[in-house]
Amino acid sequence: MNAWMYIVLLGLVLVVYARFVPKREPDSKQTNMMKEIESTMEQFSADLEEENRQFLDMVSGMKKEHEVHTARLQGRIEALEQQNRLVSEQLASLSRDGLKLAAEPSVNRPPAPFPASPAYAAVGTDKPVAAASGEKPADRGPVLIRERYAPVFELYQQGKSTEYIAKKLDMNKGEVMLIIQLAKQEDQARV
Repeated sequence: MNAWMYIVLLGLVLVVYARFVPKREPDSKQTNMMKEIESTMEQFSADLEEENRQFLDMVSGMKKEHEVHTARLQGRIEALEQQNRLVSEQLASLSRDGLKLAAEPSVNRPPAPFPASPAYAAVGTDKPVAAASGEKPADRGPVLIRERYAPVFELYQQGKSTEYIAKKLDMNKGEVMLIIQLAKQEDQARV
């Protein structure tokens, strides 16, 4: 026989064999497993997306809280700066007034409310003890603020507040602050 006949016979055998051999179905276990993996992956990606959304919401909430807190702190800083400016202006005004008062002649100046120098007889009098007893007063020069307002500085050195000193000595708080400030300036001028 010819070679071409062998090829035809072989082809017929293959066709008949393919007809009678049953077709195999794909493995159902593999198909089920693939479907489970796909559904698990879809569930995982959905969960991950939800967690990311919650995280972004939390971060934006924290950012808003931070902005509100920062705005509140900025407002407090501005209020404190304004208060500091006002106090500085008041202190400068009191200091100028005190320096003007110190520069005025002693004729216009009221007597000291708390003479602490031993040269004075008692609180409320402005006559020296030496003049009352006939002695010549010692020439000491100008009276220092610390000597003139000794009770103020005794309480101040004890750590008492200006409010307490003002109440205790029946003075204004501003007056106490001015006296303390002038004494500091006087100390700096002597140095």
